[in-house]
Amino acid sequence: MTGPAAPLSETLSDLDTLIAEQAAFWAQQGADQAAPEARDAVLELLADLRPIAAALRAHAPLPDADPDARADEAMLGALVPAMRAKLAASRAKGRGGWEDPRWCSVTFLWDLLVGHTRKANQDFVDVANIAGMIQWRLSQTSGDRAALAAHVAAQDQELTGALAQYEAADDACAAASSGPAFRTAQDARREATVALAGAVREHLAGRA
Repeated sequence: MTGPAAPLSETLSDLDTLIAEQAAFWAQQGADQAAPEARDAVLELLADLRPIAAALRAHAPLPDADPDARADEAMLGALVPAMRAKLAASRAKGRGGWEDPRWCSVTFLWDLLVGHTRKANQDFVDVANIAGMIQWRLSQTSGDRAALAAHVAAQDQELTGALAQYEAADDACAAASSGPAFRTAQDARREATVALAGAVREHLAGRA
């Protein structure tokens, strides 16, 4: 006797994962292991499966008739497969190790996340994946939460320190009306402006 059938949403999620993983494999590694004709045929088949899976997902019954719940489920139904596909493509390129603090610090992931949110060509699937990596690390790896808190605090302190330096230099310029003292104050304010601009830029863009 067979057990109860898996929910349709779970089945579709598994199908999305399978399509993404196979497409990434055949696109990146399959070329070295199969004839081009076979590779192209498999990729064409996988491409044909994507709209079928999308159509099934669009008509899958949602667990709650509440409009907000339906919107949440629709968003997750679209985002999770896209996240899986991105991760599979990255693995096929040999990327990985984000889960291991020996190879990837949580502070690096944080700076990567901040940098991605500031990109002109924002890809929020990447943002979701990086945020998910950070969340997993904070829940699994001892010391990551404290390390991340210290890292963010240090960045904030650098920014506030640069701002305080600029304000002090600006006050000195206002106090010195002319002469060598005024020129010295101007030079100090110019240097403080450069330092403040750099701190703001790094704070907004993140540092890899």
